[in-house]
Amino acid sequence: MKPPTRSIHVFGLAGAVEHPKLHAQTLGVLGLNSRSRSGAEKFLQALVGETLNHLPSVSHSDTEVQASRIDDGTGGVIDPTLRKEAAKDGAPGTRQKTGTLRDNRSYNSRIHNMPSIEYNLFRAKFIKPSQSSLFQDDLTPSLMFLRAVEERPSSELRTGYLWHIGNIRLFSADTGYFAIGRTTKATIEKFDETSGDFLEEELETSPYTHCVFNAQIGLIGIARKATLAQTTKGIANRIKQLLSSSPVIADSQVSVEIVPIPDPEDFLASLNDAYAVSKFSATFRGPNPFDADEHFQKPLSVYLSSANGEKGKAQIQGEDLNREVLQAVTRSTAATGNEASARIRKTKSQKSTTINLRGDPIKRRYDEEEHKPNEVLKDLTTIYYQVRNEPS
Repeated sequence: MKPPTRSIHVFGLAGAVEHPKLHAQTLGVLGLNSRSRSGAEKFLQALVGETLNHLPSVSHSDTEVQASRIDDGTGGVIDPTLRKEAAKDGAPGTRQKTGTLRDNRSYNSRIHNMPSIEYNLFRAKFIKPSQSSLFQDDLTPSLMFLRAVEERPSSELRTGYLWHIGNIRLFSADTGYFAIGRTTKATIEKFDETSGDFLEEELETSPYTHCVFNAQIGLIGIARKATLAQTTKGIANRIKQLLSSSPVIADSQVSVEIVPIPDPEDFLASLNDAYAVSKFSATFRGPNPFDADEHFQKPLSVYLSSANGEKGKAQIQGEDLNREVLQAVTRSTAATGNEASARIRKTKSQKSTTINLRGDPIKRRYDEEEHKPNEVLKDLTTIYYQVRNEPS
């Protein structure tokens, strides 16, 4: 009896998945007859989804299973038309010529399927104690920032993990780039061809990520790196610890904070569209931010520092609060890395609901291979001024 004819179908994973384990796109060759092809596709979809569930920073929308698609060796199957469209907005890695944070979100989604690197926006604060010394009075926050970075601090922030700041490069007197990473030892198993034995060898590994900064306004852009921390907030905490350990900060007893700058646009839109705003609250920290608003952040921050406090929260109530004042306070709150909430009624007949300004920092994606740190900083600085609603 003649064996049944079997047709061969090649299936590959298409899409720029941001994880080294999936950079080899081809999943395999399955010997299946044509009637089984649909089932094989469902099987691979399930396999891909299950794999991605265990990988950081990869969403199911980033991938799709397609027939006869094989990686070309670039680390991702990339639609050439998408790269051309992105180039129309400016070369990858250059600042986008748009005027709103919503435009930036649109750009992020358009290059989502490229091999990309994601920068998150943070605010660096250097808060002096209420009774400062003569040495502290001579140091501005921006000068403290620069000196702390230039001292290239290293510290064992966790047993067996030595963290460092290095690769410092200045773009101007107040702006520049540095890398942050950690060194740890790992044991690998290998085969020695000479002895014919399996051996264990201890090696040092030092994964790192990119940071750009503007010391004048206390701005830091931190590139996400899953091998260093699950989130950029975790990396920001390590930067805070390293800068705090530098002699210039430790000797002056200055408190360092690295806090995310959230996107205030949705919060502001909810405030503006509401029928009434009956309650508004915001957090504040010690004085330092030059861009704190005159109504709320600046006076309360001075009060907090005088009382030797670290963080505070204030709340106001009324039948319908002044939106113009709330807008200014909201933008100042976001730009200084604080949080806000409000009770609003969307219509006259609806019950009040709470909206919040907090959580994740503003994100911006760039082409991983072609992005330039100095252009990234220009872009992030523009976004920061958009948060404040001021020209850059």
